[in-house]
Amino acid sequence: MTHSLVVRGLGVETDGHRRLDGVDLTLRPTSFVAILGTSGAGKSTLLKAITGTDPATEGSVVFDGLDVYASFDTVRRQIGYVPQDDILHPQLTVFETLEFASRLRFPADMPDEDRIDRIHAVIAELGLTARANARVDQLSGGQRKRVNVSLELLTEPALLILDEPTSGLDPGNERLMMELLRQLADRGRMIIVVTHSIESLHLCDEVLFLARGGVPIYNGPPAELPARFASTGFAEVFARIESMDDPSSLRLPRTVSVPVVLQPRAKQSLIGRARATDPAVVGRHFRILTERYLRVLASDRRNLLILALQAPVMAVLMLAVFPAGKLQIPDVPFLDPKPEAGNVLMALVLAAVWLGASNAVREVVKERSILRREQNFGLSIAAYLGSKLVPLGVITVAQSVLLVVVGTMRQKGPTDAVFALPAITELLILISVCGLSALCLGLLLSAVVNSTDKAMTLLPVLLFAQFLLAGLIFPVSGIGIQQLSWFATARWGFAGAASTVDYWTLRGCDNAALKSSDNCSVLWHHTGAAWSTSYTMLCVLGIVALFFAWRSIVRADPAESLGRPAKSRPTALTAAIKSAN
Repeated sequence: MTHSLVVRGLGVETDGHRRLDGVDLTLRPTSFVAILGTSGAGKSTLLKAITGTDPATEGSVVFDGLDVYASFDTVRRQIGYVPQDDILHPQLTVFETLEFASRLRFPADMPDEDRIDRIHAVIAELGLTARANARVDQLSGGQRKRVNVSLELLTEPALLILDEPTSGLDPGNERLMMELLRQLADRGRMIIVVTHSIESLHLCDEVLFLARGGVPIYNGPPAELPARFASTGFAEVFARIESMDDPSSLRLPRTVSVPVVLQPRAKQSLIGRARATDPAVVGRHFRILTERYLRVLASDRRNLLILALQAPVMAVLMLAVFPAGKLQIPDVPFLDPKPEAGNVLMALVLAAVWLGASNAVREVVKERSILRREQNFGLSIAAYLGSKLVPLGVITVAQSVLLVVVGTMRQKGPTDAVFALPAITELLILISVCGLSALCLGLLLSAVVNSTDKAMTLLPVLLFAQFLLAGLIFPVSGIGIQQLSWFATARWGFAGAASTVDYWTLRGCDNAALKSSDNCSVLWHHTGAAWSTSYTMLCVLGIVALFFAWRSIVRADPAESLGRPAKSRPTALTAAIKSAN
């Protein structure tokens, strides 16, 4: 099949600011096009508009006769996009990186031998055979760039788009990368590359030069670019354009558009999204992603050591700091209350909340680029979240058990469970569920922020809010505060633990004077209803947090945004009609 890409009148305007202004581009097999431009020229914006990850507000993008935006689910599998930053797990080897990617991207019924052969073929094509068993974090900058490219070549896309693939490379590796891209184009692919490098432009067929505001001012052979601007070389062209007050005066004549005959939208365009909800596919993706995540965890020894030490350190500190016997019901509770028991329970709950949330708060955001790449191939988001939730859930439960067993070792309680269980088991269950609920909250936070720094900055704020709304130190009975506390994991974690140890009695809440003047909650009663309410609310908060984390990730998928109505979104047909008028 002969592939083609036709871009006509592509424009992007955001908040009245013109970022791209009437760009035209045509590619055929073996085309190798470099996009150059000054700062703020919209080069990356153009790539995102072409791929559909950030759709243009004007113009059209047609790939093989299909409107890219209208048939995004189908077309995006034929377009490989390599962003400027590395989107790899540094703990995996080159072969493992490609092996996991191939299992996610290729059909389940594809023989393993064929899949492995394809991996070796791509590794050889990119010149990585000698480094196939090396970890990604042991590769040079040029080799990592090649691994990024190799991930896209697995599925043999017709169009390969790269954003600054030579950024950070020395001149030798820069030339090797550009020569590699030339070879890939000669084998029948269409290649678009954004670059600031001018040493290897002779390897390209065409150069598209953009000025500030995304204005196209040159589109043609690279050798003719300097003469077009009466310059002696490429560097002088950049300097001249950068110094101009109004480079838009050099705009290329607009291409006269003709109506584009679009192929009918392919019926299989929605298969990727449908398959991502198929139970068999979800289960398969879950197994692959969980295996990969466990491999990454096991390879990151520093992080694994931190995970292993957090709970023991907290538990030993609680054992050493808190006086003994604070969870033991006194013989005469009315005369000898033990309100200090609340400090023990609060420490257990806040420690569980911290561990659960901190275990998960970086997990989604640090892989956002990887996740977006895999969404192009119909990745199940439910399986992705499950692959984080299950391993981290096991770790969080183990940490919670250690906290309770060691932290209450000298407390002589709890002695009487609400239900027909050993009292310590009931407390273990409650604190573990509290940690799991916080784990889900951490996944939500990780899904909605755009950097690990923001996630780690917000985590202490989250913990402080949990402390304030837990209901022990400060009353949460006021209008507004009470309703807000319903969303605090620590509120229900503390209430459930208080119900198990009968904190109502330990605090002396049966004293009429104390009950009227102090903070006593009915949720602290040693009853099945109080305990079940807290347990249920912890589960509900966790499920709700998981849902919104899932929804946040799904909505970030370009296919979802393109599926929603948007008056400003162009299609090839509307662009052609507009041009004809």
